[in-house]
Amino acid sequence: MSDPFNEFADAAFPYMAEARWMSANAVLRLKGFNTDNTLVDKNDLAPGLLYQSIIFTAIGEIYDDFVIASDKTVGGPPVGEGNMSVVLDSAIAQATEGLAVAGLSNDNRIRLLMMRARARHSKAIWAKLNGAGGAPATTPVATPLVNDAGADADAAAALTALGTLSDYKFKLTPLTQTLGFPVVG
Repeated sequence: MSDPFNEFADAAFPYMAEARWMSANAVLRLKGFNTDNTLVDKNDLAPGLLYQSIIFTAIGEIYDDFVIASDKTVGGPPVGEGNMSVVLDSAIAQATEGLAVAGLSNDNRIRLLMMRARARHSKAIWAKLNGAGGAPATTPVATPLVNDAGADADAAAALTALGTLSDYKFKLTPLTQTLGFPVVG
């Protein structure tokens, strides 16, 4: 954030902050509806938790510090550079909570498993690159490869749940709305 020429971090910050708040607000409301027994489809809570996990994972990967405990116009303290791993812990917890939703569809289960695997992998990378208090680890890192048992188990479970679709390939199909912005792919 201190580099005014780093448009990828500073230009995205307002949108990431808004996305963080929106996802938290959506999940809070859905949980409230669920508690009040007015949530018609309990499975609606799962995508909210999935998107919250995606956003928290992105925050943990992109930023060195972030404010999580804020509510729209009420500020909160920053997490702190040395504590950014808690953002990834939150992403893992959100995906885990989504996996416990009653009546979870198989599609949502697969997505949540994939996201939790991704968040666990990101946390393992963070731990590899950061020492005590979030200080950068000495470089080069002695053992740079990351192998997290939880991430491996989630990825394997997602592939099993995919079944015959386990040869999945991501295919980005450009739309007229996205042709002018190729870096998104």
